[in-house]
Formats: sequence, structure tokens, C-alpha cells
Amino acid sequence: MVKNLISSLLINACILSTANSFVLRLEKRVPSSVRRTPFFTNNNNTPMLLSKSLDTIDSSTAPVEASLTTCSDSNELIQSLLELTRHETDGTRLPTSQRESINDIVQRLEDFSGDDDEDGVDYTSIPLEGEHRTVYIDSERTPQYVGPFKGTTTQYFIDEEMFQNRLTLGPFQIALSAKRVGMDGRRLKIKFISTGVNLFGKELVKKELKAQGVWKMVFVGEVNDQTRIDDGGKGKKILLRVMRTPSLYILAKDL
Repeated sequence: MVKNLISSLLINACILSTANSFVLRLEKRVPSSVRRTPFFTNNNNTPMLLSKSLDTIDSSTAPVEASLTTCSDSNELIQSLLELTRHETDGTRLPTSQRESINDIVQRLEDFSGDDDEDGVDYTSIPLEGEHRTVYIDSERTPQYVGPFKGTTTQYFIDEEMFQNRLTLGPFQIALSAKRVGMDGRRLKIKFISTGVNLFGKELVKKELKAQGVWKMVFVGEVNDQTRIDDGGKGKKILLRVMRTPSLYILAKDL
């Protein structure tokens, strides 16, 4: 009986720890005072800018910012982000300087994307299906660990509404089931429904959740990942998602 009680406590602790890491708090939306330029994808799957809006550029970073006005340079920005995040998914284990570089690139993407609905950007209607791997997480409560052991975190999209955040460590898996609803072209409202623990595919425990939050899309689009070259010498095509929850999450699905 004591052994079963200890096992139950350990399982519940794992669930709560992982659930807290995935749960997102609602954020207040502050209207942008400056209309910024959104990213879209052209026929070559290269991120591009529809127009320029560089009035607020800091003179000390002007050469870097100005380079974002061409399609090839905006693609280099995405490639730099992929290069900086290619080895370690847990941002808390990277040097501060590297984390700052990653955050700086994401901020540049966010600055150009802006907050306006009138610019026609619709990241939240892009179809999401199957398994999306974690590229990078920068959160104080990383959901990649069960105690001292690091697992693999993925998102699995079941249909147009339902998905799961999954933490897998060998035969052990924690899955948080949730529902997503579009709020506008950049924000998704997330309602967590339940969390469960599976071992060798058998469900050990399942608990209901009453938590919700918001994903704010910074960038969503198809890109060629030059850090992963295919047999034809080209970068692997992926669907890249950069979002704030409000912690920074970067995920990708191979296409």
C-alpha cells in the first residue's frame, strides 16, 4: 500500500510539473501604435516582406535592420535562428549571449510582424497536422524533464481543434490534451482539457484540467532549413512556427 501511494504521488508530481510548464497565461493585448510589416511566403517558400517600415530603426542597428528589406536577407534571418537553435532545445542551458541573440532575432521578426489585424496576416488559419518537434524553448519551467531526466517534447495535432503536448521518455509519456480556437490572425486561445500518463501505451492515470492561455504567433511559414541538407543538396523543407506563450517556443514539422 505504501509503495502504491509513493508511486501515485510521483506520478501526480510529474503531471503537475509538466502541466504547469505547458499551461499558458492569458495576456492583455496592447494595440500597436506603429503599423509594421508582416512576413509572408512567396512561391519559392522564402519569407519576404510586403513593404518597408523602418521609421523607428535605431541608428546603431540600422545596417542590420535595413538588410531585412530584401527577400534573401529575411531568409538569412530565419536561417540564423535555425542555426542558433540547432543543438540544444532547452534555452536555459545555453550561454546567456546565445539566448540573447536568439531573442533578438525573434524580436526583429516580431517587430516586422506587428499587432495589426488590418494588414491581412493570418497565421492562425494555417493547417496544422501530425507531429511537430520542438526546436527551442526558452522558459524557466521547461517541460522537457521528468525529474533529472530529459525527454522529447512534441505537439501532435489531432484535428482542426484538438491537439496534445507530449513529453516522451522511453516508454513513458505524459500527454496534455487541449483545444485551440482562433482569436484573430495572430492569436490562438488554448483551453487545456486533461493530462494523462502512459507507460508502454497503457494509460496509468488521467486528470481533468481547467486552464487556458494564449499563443501569439510571431512567424508561421514554410522555409528551407539549411542546417539540414537533403540528398539533393537543398535545405530540408519545414513548416516553422515561432510563438510566444508568453515564453518563446519554436517548433517545426518536416514537409
